Amino acid sequence: MKKSIRFRQFCIIFFILLILYLSNLYSYLLFHTLVEIFTVVVAFVIFILVWNSRHLVQNAYFIFLGIAFLFIAIIDLVHALSFSGMGIFQETGANRPTQLWIAARFMQSISLLIAPFVIQKKFNYLRLVHIYAFFTLLLLFLIFHLSVFPVCFHELSGLTLFKKLSEFIFSIFLLIAIFLLHRRRHYFDTNVYHLLIASILITIASELTFTLYREVLSIQNMIGHYLKFISYYLLYKSIIETALEKPYSLLFRDLKVREEALLESEQKYRNLFENANDSIFIVDPRTNKILDLNETAAFRLGYSKSELCGWNWDKIVIPMTDEQIETIHKKLLADGVVIYEQIHRRKDGSRILVELSSRVITYNKLIVLQNLVHDITSRKEVEKELREAKELAELANRVKSEFLANMSHELRTPLNAIIGFSEILQDMNFGELNARQLEYIKDIKESGELLLSLINDILDLSKIEAGKAVLNYSPIDLESMLQNCLNLIKEKALRHQLTLILNIPASLKGRVIKGDERKLKQIMINLLSNAAKFTPDNGTITVDVALTDKEILITVSDTGIGISKEDQKHVFEDFYQAKGGLADKIPGTGLGLALVKRFVELHGGRIWAQSEGLGKGSQFTFTLPNQFEIIIDDITDLEQDDFLDRIVTDEKLLDDLSHFIHLALKTGLHFSLCCLTMNTEKSLNRMTKLLQIFGDFGKKLKFIGFGLSREIYFILTEVNPHQSHSICDTLVKKLENLFQLTNISYQIAFYPAEGQTAECLLNKVRGKRLPTWNHQHKTVLIAADEPNNLKLAQNILEVSGYATIEATDGQQAIELARSYNPDLILMDIQMPVMDGLEATKVLKADPKTRFIPVIALTAHAMKGDENKVLAAGCEEYITKPLDTQRLLHAVELYLTKNSLPITNFS
Repeated sequence: MKKSIRFRQFCIIFFILLILYLSNLYSYLLFHTLVEIFTVVVAFVIFILVWNSRHLVQNAYFIFLGIAFLFIAIIDLVHALSFSGMGIFQETGANRPTQLWIAARFMQSISLLIAPFVIQKKFNYLRLVHIYAFFTLLLLFLIFHLSVFPVCFHELSGLTLFKKLSEFIFSIFLLIAIFLLHRRRHYFDTNVYHLLIASILITIASELTFTLYREVLSIQNMIGHYLKFISYYLLYKSIIETALEKPYSLLFRDLKVREEALLESEQKYRNLFENANDSIFIVDPRTNKILDLNETAAFRLGYSKSELCGWNWDKIVIPMTDEQIETIHKKLLADGVVIYEQIHRRKDGSRILVELSSRVITYNKLIVLQNLVHDITSRKEVEKELREAKELAELANRVKSEFLANMSHELRTPLNAIIGFSEILQDMNFGELNARQLEYIKDIKESGELLLSLINDILDLSKIEAGKAVLNYSPIDLESMLQNCLNLIKEKALRHQLTLILNIPASLKGRVIKGDERKLKQIMINLLSNAAKFTPDNGTITVDVALTDKEILITVSDTGIGISKEDQKHVFEDFYQAKGGLADKIPGTGLGLALVKRFVELHGGRIWAQSEGLGKGSQFTFTLPNQFEIIIDDITDLEQDDFLDRIVTDEKLLDDLSHFIHLALKTGLHFSLCCLTMNTEKSLNRMTKLLQIFGDFGKKLKFIGFGLSREIYFILTEVNPHQSHSICDTLVKKLENLFQLTNISYQIAFYPAEGQTAECLLNKVRGKRLPTWNHQHKTVLIAADEPNNLKLAQNILEVSGYATIEATDGQQAIELARSYNPDLILMDIQMPVMDGLEATKVLKADPKTRFIPVIALTAHAMKGDENKVLAAGCEEYITKPLDTQRLLHAVELYLTKNSLPITNFS
């Protein structure tokens, strides 16, 4: 098996190197950029992993290297961007990229040289970050601004003596680093140690290779970059892959040692049990059978262990009175332990008086009695060791939970900047980008979103395992939910000519079930995405829904590669991935189906996989309890079906509106969304007539459906605002005459004048928003300590026309809010000096600032975070990474509310 895995890994590396070689044939710039981006990503991920585990890991070597490689990666990234042809900086030949290369290698070699000395050291990691940041900025300043960094490359003569000597010096430093690492190898897992040594050795080879070329496009330069790629790949294998697949070999090596101590403790208990000087019996209280005993107990009674195991406990004791037995039981139930005198009968008929200590314990997952005869000292020692072992296990669980909560926050914070700035660059708000730059930005954004998805999956699993996952039940239109999920994979299906089919019984169409909509969508999207991923072109994916007396069955079938019998047993296990054939070539984390299983079980359902074998397709079926949400409970039987068939959820409404907006953008037309409120109960008996009145307006009026609160939604097309009001007035008069009502009202939202998104239009007709206004007169205070997040939020708002004020901690935010009286505050939760929650409480307690809306920004995503934020006085809660549209929507919504007189709000 290991040989097979190594062979596959070798094939993957060979394939990647081949791709790099082909890219070099096409464009050396592409080849160079791919190698550098790979090394930058590896370095960033190493930093993220070790930074989030810094409170758990005693080996500071990895934390030190993680911080160092973060800033090495920054210089390498600037090196890649400054390369001739990238068009980012003013091109000055090959000297500047070579200077940046030497600066990065200087920092790398020095860091690897120092790292072995800090393995068992305790130091201020944040201060170390500041030191590296200072030297990084200094090197960039010397190269770009002062231009005093030694020349490394002449266009005519090639590499300078300084550059070559530097490479040799770096190689010497790295050799010393290997020697130091070897002397401290006992601090590392064997596999991790070997991979680190191999990575440094290949780095030395790379450095020496870079002393041989005369031209940037030479073969020596290309080989040097190949070696750098392999070196970072080994670094990835030693730290990132090991941390994810075998965390106890790297991040939790100390916990592994504790786990081994726990096993040793259990073995010690067994040894104590067998070799104790006192008799010990394990008795099942339900059957009164002896489950286990030690040799001492058997010897003192004159039996062998095999004779006594399975015996009834009463056969070796002299019967006690009913009153005595009742007293013992009460004491046992009350205290869990009871000590009393008893007479035991030996095999030869003789009797012995014993002091018996009986305690309730867990034995092989059974609740049993542990009876110690005579000396109870040994028992107390065993009890102490078991208690310590239990506390150790609980401590390990607490550490794990704290790590995952920390990891959620710390990983989301840098991802916020990566994804956010990528979106801003894609929108080209600060200048045009060429096609290749746009492609790279898209790749960066997609990679960030992929990493965010993985973080969310791991976090969801940890919540479930910790018992902190809860379901947010809401009414869900089953058919609409399934159709929306199919629509999400429709684009991929079209690319691969896949046919999508939804089969749902007529009895379930329009039915509204109870469930957690987000988690049910995750279930479906995971299953559908897997089906699309593993189904060859021209295949078919089918969703079938069935209803039994107790359950709803939903089956996702495909005509794909199928699942082997062996894999079917393990597909729902964490990090498990099917093997063989096409499955080996398709990337994945192995978390999707594990999450699906847990989400289904949270809903009280079951899930299973079926396949006749490889190449014969597969089926995934899950069940949900047969629970339908009763939305309308007083509709007459005559019209109930007509009414239920036309109920639309908010999700369906937003989908329909998005469709109209899409058509309007294509055709240049406009439309109006109308929401009419009336006594729907009276209209049910004349449903047919009601729909006929809507039909009288012809193609201008498109009926959408009834909302869950019985309001009526429709679209008016090809009419101006005045005509829309006129049509609605006419409609109201007809309905008042038909139903003899006088309290019919309506709201209209015009596209695009009063809203250009589906959410804006829907909120407008529900009275939740006012017409738009001029952003230029609105000021937003942004409080965040992380510079990238501060800059990101500032750019998003300023591009949209808002003025901004910056604060870097909670105390400064309070002072600026009191001085400038901003229209709205974006408050990061975790900040130095004073955190965002405390700052919000102070602002809400101050009459001068209490009415300023506060929107919380946080990377925390654990249960209870939202309640804490709202309890502190914040109006809104937005998690990182920031969604640009959601942020702007929230800012505009609360600025609009804040622009009204305070008396308008209760």
